[in-house]
Amino acid sequence: MTVRWADLADLILIVAREIQFRGYSDERAVQLSQSEGMVMRHLVLHASATPSQIAAATGLQRTNVSPVLRDLETKGLIERHVDPQDRRGVSVHRTRRGAENYAL
Repeated sequence: MTVRWADLADLILIVAREIQFRGYSDERAVQLSQSEGMVMRHLVLHASATPSQIAAATGLQRTNVSPVLRDLETKGLIERHVDPQDRRGVSVHRTRRGAENYAL
């Protein structure tokens, strides 16, 4: 049984590499790195999340999430909002452009 799962995992990786190699078919789509794609997929499922929640959900190191969020913010795909209660916490939200890019 484990051989069949290993074969399936191998096929999934092959398909993922082909998709990444060929890029996006719609020229309007903003190209994303693998890490950026993982973060955006998480934000499609969750309206908002903290950087720590994103790190835990995606398997990225917390220290690597900050530069990914900065890049996504520069691309206009996410926004960060400071918690009005304690001013230390931050929540991350996808923008309309982020939702549209994901749909493309």
